[in-house]
Amino acid sequence: MKLHFIYKTFISFLLAFLMVVPASIQAAQPQDDNTSPYFESAAVRDSFMNCKKSIWTNNWDDLPADKHQDHFVEFNNDPKYGNMTFRELRNRRALTGESCTINKLIGVVGVGSWAKDMGALTDDSLDNYAQVNSVVRAGVTVDPIVSVKDMDNYYSKGTVAGFTIVAGSGSSVLSLDVIKAFSIGFYRDGKLKGVKAVREGQNGSGVTLKLLQIPGSDNICAMLTAESDWLFDEITLDCSGGIQAEVANILKIKYAFVGESTEFTITDGGIKKYNEYFKDDKQVALKEMKGWRPIILGIPLPFLDGDIKKMTDDNLDNFATIVPLLDIGYQGGAKFMMQNNKNPQGEAFEAGMEAGFKYKMDALLSLNAGTWVNVLLFDHKGNKVQEETISAQVLHLSLVQIGDGTVSIKAKVPFSGCEIRFLTVLGVDAGAIGIHYGFVRMAPDVSHRCPINPTISSNVCQSQTSFTLRSNPKVSVTWSLVNAWDLKNNDILATTPVKVTSDGQVTNLEPGKYTFRATAQDGCYDETTITVGEFGKGETLCGKPLINDTEKAVYALSTDKHATSGSLISISDLQNPQNILNKDDTSYAEYISGLNLGNNLGIIGIKRIEENSLIYDAAGRYPNEKQEDAEKRAKPKRIGFVVEATGTVLNLHALEFLQIRCYHDGEEIYRHLIDENNAISADLIGSEKVQKVRYSIEVPSIDKNGKPTQMDEFQLWYSGAVNLGVSKLRIYYAFIEEASDDCSSPLACSSLVMSHNHSHTTINANETKFGGAVSVATVDDNLGYLVDDDLNTYMAVANTVSLGVGQTFAVKMGRTLDYHHQLGIVIDNKTFLAAVNVGDWLTVETFKDGNSTGDKFTDWKVISANVAGYGDKNILFFQPKKAYDEVRLTLAKIVGALDVQKFYGLVTRGDIDNDGIPDCKDDKSCVDGVDDIVVNNVCVGDKIVVTATGLTGVDYHLYFGDKNAGDNGIVSLHSTSDTKNNIQYTYTTKEPGEYQLTFFDGSWTPLSSVVYQVHPLQTRWLPSASTNEWNKWDNWSDGSPYCCTNAIISSDADNFPMLGTPEKPADYCCKDIFFEPRSAVDNVPSLNYRKAWVELEQKPNHYYLLSAPLKQMYTGDMFMPADTTKAKYFEDLNEENWQEQRFNPSIYQRLWAAAHPGKIYSLDGKGNAVLKDETLAVNEATWSHNFNAVAKEYGMGEGFSMWIDNGNLPATNRFSIRLPKAHNTYNYFVDYDHEKVGSETVTKDANKINRFIYESDSPQEGDLTMEYKYLSEGKDVTENRTVFVGQSEYQITLKSDVPTQTFVLGNPFMSRLNIKKFLEVNENVSSVKVEVENESGGMEEQTVSKVGDAIASTGSATTIAPMQAFYVTTKDEASKQITLLLTTEMIGGSKKATEESKPAEAKGLRVCVESLKTGSKSAAMLVMENSETAHDGSVGSSSSSSKGLGLVPTLLDNEVKPPLKVFGIQQSQAYDILPMTGATPLGIYLSQKDSISIEVKPVQGVDMSGYVLHDMLSGADYSLDSPLIIADAETSLGRFVIRSRYGSTDVTSVDTDQRISIVQEGSSVLVQSASGQLKSVKVIDLNGRIISRVQGNGSRCLKASIASGIQIIHIELTDGSSKDYKMIFHKSLYHT
Repeated sequence: MKLHFIYKTFISFLLAFLMVVPASIQAAQPQDDNTSPYFESAAVRDSFMNCKKSIWTNNWDDLPADKHQDHFVEFNNDPKYGNMTFRELRNRRALTGESCTINKLIGVVGVGSWAKDMGALTDDSLDNYAQVNSVVRAGVTVDPIVSVKDMDNYYSKGTVAGFTIVAGSGSSVLSLDVIKAFSIGFYRDGKLKGVKAVREGQNGSGVTLKLLQIPGSDNICAMLTAESDWLFDEITLDCSGGIQAEVANILKIKYAFVGESTEFTITDGGIKKYNEYFKDDKQVALKEMKGWRPIILGIPLPFLDGDIKKMTDDNLDNFATIVPLLDIGYQGGAKFMMQNNKNPQGEAFEAGMEAGFKYKMDALLSLNAGTWVNVLLFDHKGNKVQEETISAQVLHLSLVQIGDGTVSIKAKVPFSGCEIRFLTVLGVDAGAIGIHYGFVRMAPDVSHRCPINPTISSNVCQSQTSFTLRSNPKVSVTWSLVNAWDLKNNDILATTPVKVTSDGQVTNLEPGKYTFRATAQDGCYDETTITVGEFGKGETLCGKPLINDTEKAVYALSTDKHATSGSLISISDLQNPQNILNKDDTSYAEYISGLNLGNNLGIIGIKRIEENSLIYDAAGRYPNEKQEDAEKRAKPKRIGFVVEATGTVLNLHALEFLQIRCYHDGEEIYRHLIDENNAISADLIGSEKVQKVRYSIEVPSIDKNGKPTQMDEFQLWYSGAVNLGVSKLRIYYAFIEEASDDCSSPLACSSLVMSHNHSHTTINANETKFGGAVSVATVDDNLGYLVDDDLNTYMAVANTVSLGVGQTFAVKMGRTLDYHHQLGIVIDNKTFLAAVNVGDWLTVETFKDGNSTGDKFTDWKVISANVAGYGDKNILFFQPKKAYDEVRLTLAKIVGALDVQKFYGLVTRGDIDNDGIPDCKDDKSCVDGVDDIVVNNVCVGDKIVVTATGLTGVDYHLYFGDKNAGDNGIVSLHSTSDTKNNIQYTYTTKEPGEYQLTFFDGSWTPLSSVVYQVHPLQTRWLPSASTNEWNKWDNWSDGSPYCCTNAIISSDADNFPMLGTPEKPADYCCKDIFFEPRSAVDNVPSLNYRKAWVELEQKPNHYYLLSAPLKQMYTGDMFMPADTTKAKYFEDLNEENWQEQRFNPSIYQRLWAAAHPGKIYSLDGKGNAVLKDETLAVNEATWSHNFNAVAKEYGMGEGFSMWIDNGNLPATNRFSIRLPKAHNTYNYFVDYDHEKVGSETVTKDANKINRFIYESDSPQEGDLTMEYKYLSEGKDVTENRTVFVGQSEYQITLKSDVPTQTFVLGNPFMSRLNIKKFLEVNENVSSVKVEVENESGGMEEQTVSKVGDAIASTGSATTIAPMQAFYVTTKDEASKQITLLLTTEMIGGSKKATEESKPAEAKGLRVCVESLKTGSKSAAMLVMENSETAHDGSVGSSSSSSKGLGLVPTLLDNEVKPPLKVFGIQQSQAYDILPMTGATPLGIYLSQKDSISIEVKPVQGVDMSGYVLHDMLSGADYSLDSPLIIADAETSLGRFVIRSRYGSTDVTSVDTDQRISIVQEGSSVLVQSASGQLKSVKVIDLNGRIISRVQGNGSRCLKASIASGIQIIHIELTDGSSKDYKMIFHKSLYHT
């Protein structure tokens, strides 16, 4: 207010001032520039002026007010905050995701690793936990216990942070003393800033321990917090005095967090805060708050208004009081209900939020073992959706200090209300309970991990035209090509022939760069780039050779050791010494073998021989020299030698003892140990692989004497002894380069630092641990620095473990890597040099999907590709041959060496040919490969046969990902003299999997690779499959099937397989296939299979329309045995294992007869009253009487109806029937005593009953055939298979007993049949009706009709499910048969219709009616021909034929009426779909009195503001923008009318049916006329007796009495016309 006053009073002055003040100063105007609420001091603030990371804060006081609404501000050269970025911490933030890591490995004396599942602290789930093992003994100090660091963010001073722990689990509860002993440590950049005790439970803190019940477990969570006095990025959970044994047994830590949880009290101010927080997204209001006290006998007494006000006003300290009685049971409670103002039918709050109450208890009130609290959640209808119990022991924790407690539960589902109940079974002492308020709390923000682990970006040779992209098999992904460039960086995405399948098979590769994206089901994605060709031309500007390239020599080899002790190797000991100085940098001088190099030996040197000439001159500016040239000349230089040796010549001591000495006029001016040993190319000496290595140092511009460096000679010296033995040592040339060009770094070329930002690389905390006991308390610190993107920060590993005990650090790479890349571990020189004698000091092992690949590296003594040095660091390079996605480093103790070993990070670089030279510097990366690689498809137990074509008569190594091949996956062989398929290998498989096979030449240079599959013997289609591709490996539980695999299609999958058109018989193949209920394989005729089984599932007491998918199916097959465990999937069902049973449940079937005009309703089988209308016609479906005949064979496409009577079994059961049955005889039984009275024999061919019904008995033209041979259980099997794809369309003729326009067609395929395509092909069909199960589990009939090119539908059905039948209504005249056409194009539908596949909908209004009691639903569709006729009351009104625009008659089962049905009325006919008119009456049938919801929904963007729902009973008009709730509704005709808002309100011009409405009201019937034309109403029974009569003189409304039974309502109008309606009333609906 003060600030506002200043602005108002001095507005002119301020405006003028602000116009001249720089924006950066306006951004932050603190009172004192030396203070800041975000840092502990001005000095700390100043050190963060150029901070690249975001700083999170919940305090915006010192930040620009105009940026507060953005919750983000980025400063630019601000005088106070420099270039910092601040973000508002609006809600509690869980420290999870890839940027957060366990940052310390803590070892306990005598124990080592003492915690498990540490990865749970930073994964996505907030419900799992890390657990302290019970091995920690009393008296052992562990401080800190755990550590979590955010590598990407800082958190300001004043930020609350802490840990969520399990305070109680079952009967185990932490004591308050333990809670109070915890503290939070705050760190920044790896350094401890301070430690603060947790606020909860401390005397005088006033902070309540907040308790949260996790659903699905007995875990009660508590949040332990402290407020930081420092800027921080890491927190630890500490325990002063050490963890006690009792705590160690139960301590479970869920996650770390920062920030206060965002809590909204259910009070006036809290609800306002909620709505302001979410603005337009969500708006809620208090629907009801109430509470109860107990009275005698436990009957609750409601709170008075004053108590309710105390719980809802903004005084959070007052409370409603409950005085418990000395009695057993309910002691009182409170409940709030909220409403969603944005969507009244939706819930107010989302799943995952917390809801609960703050309460208090008097000190006199004891919480004993028999006391507890229940917290319940409710939906917006008041139904309980969740209930959790919190014991007294846990509640005690939050009450002991201050008497106030909060308790909440995490919601499993969306909800709108919450209730707290206090209960006891043992009675309570005197005291009182107070309820302050209810609240909801936002769930902590969680950063999502995306563990796709795609193939790392790779180089491939130009000759390679295909590539297999790989990913985490536990995460189903879809691959796509998103970018493509040619080698000149032109965008070629639109024209490239490169293709990729959804499972990552890339084809048609050609030179260029291609970026592929792997997208997971939750929408997260990762990308990889494949570079084809020209990635390495061997060109570099680095390392200018010092050679004599003119006729006059300027360089010579050194011949004098000058004043240095030691000796210089004689030039005479070199072969071809002149090669060092010639123009050819590929030639070399070679030492004669057998030399022993003594201590302090000069190996080679080079000097300028011209007088007064220098190699490097950093002195002042020369005459006539430009200043910039002088400055460049004087800059530091890097000098060195390129040397090549066999791998055994120089051990790791070379890095410790090799040095370069610099001279001027024979005087040494500078010397330094080499700080680079970097391989630049590779070759062979004989059969041994060697490398060219740079040995160099950086020469500063000032020498050791403090003068500008002037150098005319430098020499390479070795200060230790080395024995060359029989090996070779080659020296190529000396070089010089600018030190600033970074040529010495092995990372300067095509390298990637593996980090959480670049590659999603993270610490695998679950596998990071000690291998055994430690001798002293140990903390390995800053684990996060191993996976950040800064190679100047390091993980510090304490050198304190006992001998023989390793420390393992596991790193999830975030990528899938293989032989295409080198992997490097960056360490410091001291660690490296201290470890050179310890051959197994470091073990590096690779893993894939958590399993060891077998690639392990232990010996780092030999310099070759293994080590590259630069500066004060060394990189240990190695190149695993098998695909991997995780690396584990196990470190042994280095005796008598360092206190700390430093590990800076992991790097990768492309190296296709494994020669140690990165591809970007290697002009020989691509060599002649192996062609024509073929690996056959087999299942486990069969033999893999590999054939390929290579060079003749040479050695090859085959490296299999499957360890069962050869010697742990390695096969060495010699190619034959054949020119084709001269490489062959066979082995027997043992484990299913997707494996990589890599071919190497005899020197282990990789040549080619291929991914192959060993298929499982059985596999299941995953309900969560990301695509519909049959052959995608990770769409299946155990990998994709082949012709030897039994395949199970799971129920209710998000995507079902869709088969393409096969080119080869085995393109879509399995052995046998089992369809679970509600499953499908689209385009199933393309399937190559042997046998099929199907299972259907039904709820009892409902007629389902069904169809037979298999041959020789009989009515007698429909039964369930008493014991369904005797036969497993894929077993034939016979009399032995599937015994016939006809009762419990009993099954009744019906066959189609006809559909004929009938009356609207009749008495149903249960005697419920239903409305019957003499004039309002409804088509009735006529079926045969239900029967138990057993020998009727089902024909292809023949629909039938089946009812399951649950008998003595629960009506909530679902019953499954498995088919086919192999039974040949079925029996008849008597109902009442189950006596067998007869039997019938059915004909079944064992070779046909498991085949699909649409197939011919033998192959036809166009079908695909194959002879398939495989090994099964050690035996050779040969099968003749046919894929019946030759038939593209199927004709089905349906028949009826009497002429009809409606028939029942069964879907004969185990594929979903596309309704739109069916209607397009069968132009004589006007509509179809199909039953679907809605979201509440009820069955809902939906009608679909084709209107022009669009679809009009009463629901969302787009397909007919397998084994489902449906009504088909024709446009033709009634007849006894119809021929329909089914095509293969119809059976490729998708369960989840996408925008592309979903047919266009006709424009209109959909009227949806729902029973609020049973959940039953029904809908009718009012179609608009076009927007111009939207308000035309005459549209469609003149048509009475079903051939008119969108007219689809209502069809009702003549035996079993639905519980609810809505329809439109036009020209005395009921329709499911009909044209929109100016006023369209609705009929609503209800089988019983019910409360209903009427909701009108726009289709295709219809503007509903032009229409209203008119109630003829009340005369009211209702807007269509929200549902209308009708309480105690009964059957009505014409009571509700959809009419134009813009037309006349007078409806007298419409026909009689539209003017009259009839509504039952208990023991009366209410008749209304909108036009006021009622003359009289008579109620007459079937004997002609008049029950009642009422007279009117042009009345609008008359009410007459009714009796029980069937009666005729005779209505006379003043215009002389009359109408008769027949209605039936049951005693249960009759009220006196």
